Amino acid sequence: MALDLDRIFGDLALSQRQSLVIAVSGGSDSLALLLLLKNFLDLRAPAVRVLAVTVDHAMRTEAAAEAHAVATLCQKIGVEHRTMVWTGDKPRTGLIAAAREARYRLLAEAADNVGADTVFIAHTMDDQAETVAMRARRGEGLGLAGMARATLYDERIWLVRPLLQVRRQALRDHLAAAGIHWIDDPTNDNRRYERVRVRAALEDNEVRALADQAARAGKARAELGRQAAKLIARFVTMPARGLFRLDPEMFDGSNAATHALRIFLAVAGGTPRLPDHDRATTLACRLAAGPLRVALSRALVDARKSGVWIRRENRNLPVTQLSATPTLWDGRWRIAVKDKAMELQVRACREARPTVDAASRSHIPESLVRAAFSAEPCIFRDGRMIGAAESGDADALGISASPVEALFAHFLPEFDLTAAQALRRVLARHTLPVSPWKKHIDADA
Repeated sequence: MALDLDRIFGDLALSQRQSLVIAVSGGSDSLALLLLLKNFLDLRAPAVRVLAVTVDHAMRTEAAAEAHAVATLCQKIGVEHRTMVWTGDKPRTGLIAAAREARYRLLAEAADNVGADTVFIAHTMDDQAETVAMRARRGEGLGLAGMARATLYDERIWLVRPLLQVRRQALRDHLAAAGIHWIDDPTNDNRRYERVRVRAALEDNEVRALADQAARAGKARAELGRQAAKLIARFVTMPARGLFRLDPEMFDGSNAATHALRIFLAVAGGTPRLPDHDRATTLACRLAAGPLRVALSRALVDARKSGVWIRRENRNLPVTQLSATPTLWDGRWRIAVKDKAMELQVRACREARPTVDAASRSHIPESLVRAAFSAEPCIFRDGRMIGAAESGDADALGISASPVEALFAHFLPEFDLTAAQALRRVLARHTLPVSPWKKHIDADA
C-alpha cells in the first residue's frame, strides 16, 4: 500500500521555512523519510532548501563508506548532503548516551549553518513502541507518552518525527519498490542493548497497541501541562531573582497543582528532571495544610502565611572557572566571559547582600530575598567578589549571564510546551518558538 504524503507531512508548516535538515544514516527508516520528504516538497513547497546530514560517530570503520553512499544517493535525487563527524575521544562509559548527544549537537550545528530551525528524524511506530515498553519497565509515568512528534532542542531547533504512525516494514516496502538499498547497522542486532532485546520480544500486534497507548498518554500529558499552565499564570510569581512565590490557593489537591509544584522545584533546584511524583504529591498535600519548611530536589520550600516560597538550597553550590565557552552553572545560569585570558570564577554570592527596594520590603520578607540571593551566581577575581553575574560590574568585564531552566532547556517535548511557556512568562524570558505542526496535541481530539 502506497504511503500517503499528505497524511505524513500535510500538518507541518513547511512552506513557511526556507531551509530544512533531515538526518540520514543510510538505514531504511531515514532513507525512506528522505525520499518521502523530497517527493512531498517537490509537490507542495519546491522552493524549500533540503540538507541531508549524515553523522559519522567515528566508532565503526564502515561509517565513512556508509556516509559516502548516502551522499551518492542524495546527489542522484538532487538533495544537498553533508557529513558531520564526531571527533575527539569517546567516553569509556555511557557511550550510547554520549553518541546520542553528539548526534543532536552536530545536527543542530548543521541546521544553524543553513539557517534552518527544523531537523527531521526518522523514528517510526516501531521505535515508539520500543521506547514505551522500555519506559514502562522502569515505571516512568509521564515518560509513557514516548517520543513527541516535535521536540525543541536547546531552545532553537525543532526535532520533528513525522513517521511515528508508520511501521518500519511499510518504509522498507516503499524502498524496495523504488529499487533503493539500505544499510543494516550491526548494532541493531546486538542484544547487549536493551532496545534490541525489547524489539526481539515484541509481538507484531503489540507494536500498534503500544503506539496507541503512547498517543493517549501524550494527549493526557499535554492536557496536564495546559492545566498546570493555568495555575502557574494565576498563582505563581517571581518577586526576586531566584525566589518564587506560590499562592496557597493553588494547592487544591489536583494533579495539575502537583505538576506545577514539581516544575518549580526543578527550576529552583536547577535539576533537569522533575522530582519524584509521589514525594511531590505528599508535599502538595502538606502545603495545603499550613506552615512547613522542607527540602526536595535541591530546592527549599518555605510555607508561611505570606505564601509558599521556593528557592535554591544554600548547599552543594559549585565553584566554576569561567571561559569564553558558555558555562552552565548549577543548572540555572549560562555564563561566559569574552576575554578568555581573564581568570574569573563564578560562585554562590553567599554573604553578599542584595539591593532590596522599598516596594519589595512592603510585601516580601527581606530574609527570603537575601537567602535566595545567597544562592545566586557572583563573579570572583583573585578571591575578591566583583558582583552578581547579572550586574553592571559583570557587564563591564564582558561577562554575559542568562538564566536557564534545566528542566526544559535542552530537550522540550511538544507535550510540555504550554507549561514551559507559562514558566517563562513568570521568569520574564522570551517566548519559545511554536511547534512546526499546524495542529497541536489536543486532549479532546
